[in-house]
Amino acid sequence: MVTRRQMVATAITCWLATVVAFALHLENPWWAGISAWIIGNTDRSALLKKGVLRLVGTILGCVIGLQLTGFLVGEAVGQILVLFLLGFAVNYMKSSSNFGYAWVVGSVATLLLVSASIMSTTPLIDVAFYRAAEISCGVLSVFVIDLFLSLGAGDKTASKSSGEGTQTVSQEDRILISLAAALSAIGIPILWLAFNLPELTQSLVTALMTLDQDFSHTRIRGSLRVLGCVVGGAPGLLFASLGANSFLWWSVALILGLALFAGLHLGKSPWAYVGTQGGIAYIMSLVTGSGPPDSLAPVANRLTGMIFGVLVTFGVLLALQLCRPSFAKILTRIVST
Repeated sequence: MVTRRQMVATAITCWLATVVAFALHLENPWWAGISAWIIGNTDRSALLKKGVLRLVGTILGCVIGLQLTGFLVGEAVGQILVLFLLGFAVNYMKSSSNFGYAWVVGSVATLLLVSASIMSTTPLIDVAFYRAAEISCGVLSVFVIDLFLSLGAGDKTASKSSGEGTQTVSQEDRILISLAAALSAIGIPILWLAFNLPELTQSLVTALMTLDQDFSHTRIRGSLRVLGCVVGGAPGLLFASLGANSFLWWSVALILGLALFAGLHLGKSPWAYVGTQGGIAYIMSLVTGSGPPDSLAPVANRLTGMIFGVLVTFGVLLALQLCRPSFAKILTRIVST
């Protein structure tokens, strides 16, 4: 059972990570808070392992991303092909590797750099530096709070179960889900360019993180993600609309809100993923620029990007299910050989 101490400690950890990111004037400080939030766990050993994998995976992903984008400047076809291959690889390795989490965060870092080469004029070395620094703030804040508070020491309660690692997934399903990730990874940038949509990177991350080991679980996960986005984003938008940008009130609102969401996020109930996504949306709503939110536009764009990523993923999954009898077995034979 999740204790109040664990809930408050998780909230304080996210607050610390965000404040450090503010102090360092990092580009997207909400990633520091989100990293601390995602790593949070009632099992201390799992918390430390996840933190190390997130840090190492991100750094390696940034290094690989810089190398790839160096060859792809101005090459739209090459950029799309890399997005496709990364989307496929991240989902396939997530379910088949002992270091699946490192694959996920590393591939996300690489995807962010490739997508930044499409949408941004910011030097990619700066994008990579800020990404690595933001994640580092989150991970190191977790380690610092864990050191001082001994969060979860002696408490080996398992983290929330989503069924991962416990269900048997056929090779055919694994390939089709990975193909869905690949198609989402190229479909989202194309739609973004065609319709001038907001937050390309957030949509890409959401699409890849929504996909799971099988179709039914992915649909449930996506629905819970949207619900969490609404539940967490609404109070965040309300706070931003009030214009209460005092650092004290912002700190109180962030810590109190995350402590409440942590009760679900750290637990093992079927609604745990709503708490996880609610906390992410709440952080993204309350953290903008180098301080408390002073405008609704960035907040609304990020939340819209999250929902758009889920909708694109659902559309791709539906199309693949309709076409499944035609090419699923062919794909399985190709990969098997």
